[in-house]
Amino acid sequence: QTNGIGAIDLLMEFGADIDIADADGVKPREFQLKCGPEVTAAVQRWLRKRSGDKKRMDGKACELCKKPGGDGVQCRLCSECQTARYRSTACQRSHWSTHKPLCQPFSTRNTITLIPCYADARNGFVQPTAMFSPDLLSIPAPDTPQSHHRFAHTPKNLSAESPKSIVIKVQVPFDVFSNRQNVRFNEDLLVYTKKRDFVCTIRRVDAPEEYDRIFQVVRTKGVGGAKTYFAVELRSKTALIVKVSEVLAERPF
Repeated sequence: QTNGIGAIDLLMEFGADIDIADADGVKPREFQLKCGPEVTAAVQRWLRKRSGDKKRMDGKACELCKKPGGDGVQCRLCSECQTARYRSTACQRSHWSTHKPLCQPFSTRNTITLIPCYADARNGFVQPTAMFSPDLLSIPAPDTPQSHHRFAHTPKNLSAESPKSIVIKVQVPFDVFSNRQNVRFNEDLLVYTKKRDFVCTIRRVDAPEEYDRIFQVVRTKGVGGAKTYFAVELRSKTALIVKVSEVLAERPF
């Protein structure tokens, strides 16, 4: 609960078993969601290493040279699938024969269109899970940016001709006081980006079929059935194109 990622990395590297319960019967695998996204991302990264499982956008390195961005070089995404990173066009060109069979461009077959709802911010605010427990237990923690408490935020400068490619987190209602998801089928889903420059809710009443599909993906493929990350195209304030065929690696937000 102190966001000790270094300690988590050390324990997981040397084979820590996250299914051993403590004296209260609580298992780390179940408890990780309460510790916030950074802890969850770290734990899931190690679990993938152990199992050999791979997910898109697992890390920030180039798909070919395995080097991250930096020193004035920014890794760019494949323009088709928006999930593979490359340091240069040369890297992308050399890796194309490997990436081509795996590349999943946005299409009507693998995407759904959701209708964002921007609820009145006066109706509530968001309290990050990573901050809830420290606040409750009086554990010192860094201040959370005010933007991370946004209940809704409408993006700017959008156009159908130039959609905005982003990574979002889709969160189902979650009860931090128990080890079970506080899921009711018709509840609104919370959606936001890392910077919180896009925050909205997804209501079932606006698009029932699409809601049901993404809800099912989160429940079956998300961590603890509570949250999942997707590559999306935001084409307007009321059109969010989500590629549900690919669940991305857990992100630290």
